[in-house]
Amino acid sequence: MKKIILSSILVFLLADVNSQSVFVDFESYDLPEESFLNGADNPGGFTTNLLSFSNVYNPNYDFWYGWAISNVTDTITPGFTNQYSSIAGGGVDGSKHFAVSYDILGENIISLDPLIQGRGTVELYISNATFPYLSMRDGDGFAKKFGGEDGNDPDFFSLTIRKYLDGNISQDSVVIYLADYRFEDNDLDYILDDWTYVNLHPLGKVDSLSFVLNSSDVGNYGINTPAYFCVDNISVNIPLSTESEKLSPIKVYPNPALHTIQIDQLPVGNKTLTLYNAMGQKMTMLKTNNRTIAINLQDYQSGTYYLNILSSQGVNQFTFFKSEHQ
Repeated sequence: MKKIILSSILVFLLADVNSQSVFVDFESYDLPEESFLNGADNPGGFTTNLLSFSNVYNPNYDFWYGWAISNVTDTITPGFTNQYSSIAGGGVDGSKHFAVSYDILGENIISLDPLIQGRGTVELYISNATFPYLSMRDGDGFAKKFGGEDGNDPDFFSLTIRKYLDGNISQDSVVIYLADYRFEDNDLDYILDDWTYVNLHPLGKVDSLSFVLNSSDVGNYGINTPAYFCVDNISVNIPLSTESEKLSPIKVYPNPALHTIQIDQLPVGNKTLTLYNAMGQKMTMLKTNNRTIAINLQDYQSGTYYLNILSSQGVNQFTFFKSEHQ
């Protein structure tokens, strides 16, 4: 069988050679067409490439909140039965998978792995989910049509993003208007109908991100507008140390691997190696000062695995396949 030696692959390498980025686009989930993960099979949340998305699922009522992973494309059906689609009809740039947020507690969180907490700044894409989009456009039995009957009501649906760092939430924020009908000229009123790039670099380095929805349409139990939005293509941009701007030619082999995966030419200094399966579940984590190390794979099922290496260079990621047979 052909052996392939993997040279260093960054999850996403920015044009700025002094930084690199952990990148999450949810495509590793590879769900069946028109399906979703809402916590029924994976209680407690989802971990994807050093980012964690909390989730709570109640099997007695088939009820969830927090984050879900989806590739549902239905942009036509209104109401609660269509919780999992983005109004864009998929992910960013026509990709299949994305994350859906449903907020009933007043805040949803994306957490960075301790390996990269406080090390990088974030950028991402935001979209309306179909459920709130159609509710705001047309109104429904619970929420109003934005603008009212004459189009003059100053309605809005906003998303406020703040950072947590060292256990403290920042007072600085970035606010995205998912819908805004507050303009004097009604022709300027809008509901976002596609993915929108959001630069969170002004918040600085983060441990986690807080997402809070607000709406002009408020009732006795909070906002009436369905509390959903979608996220995709999240980048955590991590500066390289000035001593190690020239990347070490790390080698990970063989690929496919059978019993062990070998890692050679690691950078000098402390390193943390974390292995994830294709679903983003952490399989093992090793700390070493050595420049070479082997990881035993005999107890792991065959399939695709992701190896993240955190060092003075930042984060490098490698993908390999674990085989059952030579």
